[in-house]
Amino acid sequence: MRLSFLSLALILFVFIEFSCSNSDKSERLAERSCGSCHQFPKPELLDKATWQEHVLPRMGAWLGMPDKTMLLRDMKGESIYADGISDKLIPKEPQISDKDWQLIQNYYIDNAPQKLSVTSEPSSYENLETKFSFHTKKLNTLKRPASNTLIHFEKSNNQFYISDQDGLLSTYTSDLQKIDSTKFGSTISSITINKNADFEALLMGRIRPTNEPIGSLVNSNNDDIIKGLFRPVYLEKLDLNQDQQEDYLIANFGYHIGRLSWYEKKDDSFEEHILLPVAGPIKTITEDVNQDGLIDIIVLMTQGNEAVYYFQNLGKGEFKLSQWLTLPPVYGSSDFEWVDVNDDGFKDIIIASGDNGDFSLIRKPYHGVRIFINNKKNNFSEEVFLPLNGATGLAVADFDGDGDLDLAVTANFAEFSENPQRGFVLYDNLGNLQFKPYISNKTDTGRWLVMEKGDFDGDGDIDIILGSHLINLMVERETLIKWKNAQVDLMLLENKTITK
Repeated sequence: MRLSFLSLALILFVFIEFSCSNSDKSERLAERSCGSCHQFPKPELLDKATWQEHVLPRMGAWLGMPDKTMLLRDMKGESIYADGISDKLIPKEPQISDKDWQLIQNYYIDNAPQKLSVTSEPSSYENLETKFSFHTKKLNTLKRPASNTLIHFEKSNNQFYISDQDGLLSTYTSDLQKIDSTKFGSTISSITINKNADFEALLMGRIRPTNEPIGSLVNSNNDDIIKGLFRPVYLEKLDLNQDQQEDYLIANFGYHIGRLSWYEKKDDSFEEHILLPVAGPIKTITEDVNQDGLIDIIVLMTQGNEAVYYFQNLGKGEFKLSQWLTLPPVYGSSDFEWVDVNDDGFKDIIIASGDNGDFSLIRKPYHGVRIFINNKKNNFSEEVFLPLNGATGLAVADFDGDGDLDLAVTANFAEFSENPQRGFVLYDNLGNLQFKPYISNKTDTGRWLVMEKGDFDGDGDIDIILGSHLINLMVERETLIKWKNAQVDLMLLENKTITK
């Protein structure tokens, strides 16, 4: 009997040791393989089914495993390797053994939850009208289902520039009376207005994911300035190398291929300088961060490599790169701001994370708005998390006139069936990094993708305009029909705080 017990104990010991060793090896393999391109994603970030059916098959292709079915499906007919660049990103030969790949898959499937926990959003919100003095105005400017991709308010001429996914750019007065419309070749994602009221605009080439460099920068006459861009989404015009000529800073969001580049003015042409040779730059903020007289660059990166990078301008076109923040690749970051939240004289970082237009179409409890406080040395720590399903866009301003910064947030992937009003949330700053959310029943008539803030009516307080873009992703048919029937593509929230 003793022998049997000892034998059993030995067998169990060996089994446990083997299992632990195997588990440790699986985790190390996953960290090494999956953490080489972006922050290591822990299994608990997604549920078992999403890992198994959607994410792991694509991860395998990126590791050179033979089955590239899912990747080919994503490409929608485009060749993976035809561009001569993808073959450097997507290996043709396996980078790990079949055995190790199986261990990695087992690690994620075995350790992932069956279902993600429910978001910690507040169960109820205060009515926006009880705190903020906004007069809402709904507009149907397109006369068809809303597909806004750009809203820009230009202070210099008090005009709105609004565009849809078909490339129709319309100008409006500050009270939204239409002035003119011009059709461009593809979706307009960003625009910069010159002193003489002409402009440059980014054309995405194709709004859906593509690796083809068919985007461009054009002028107001629709003439090409720069061609061969990768789904460009954000544009700034400024002198980056102190030669008294304005250059262009362009976020080539791309798909698998993309880059952050600045284009140096060279007589009648532009020379590209690549700052980051990877896909996912979505927004830049340019400012003299270190107060040395040179304009620096801050960029929010997405597309798996979610991070905030800082490019210190060293002068004469040279930049020094620092990584300020890194986030898990499933957060879905889509917008950020660089403002002093706690009024200590040092600017902080606010990030909206909630893009669900990827391969993990599930509600995620980590979607929301995060505030990273500056320790006065440009080291940042997360001090505030405001949970919000599908958080997408940010507008930061003192909307109630009490002297601190409030947060206006759009949520393009909100839980619309249960809470359609949560597609737009306004967070009142209570002080000491405390925020109270407000929603309105008047804002449930659109799927708000784009937002702009500014003193549109010149009365001294900050107004908001929302642009709807109706897609049938992660929304019930009844809600989509309701939006279409409402025939609202723009909503103006005119701030009346000053006149209270």
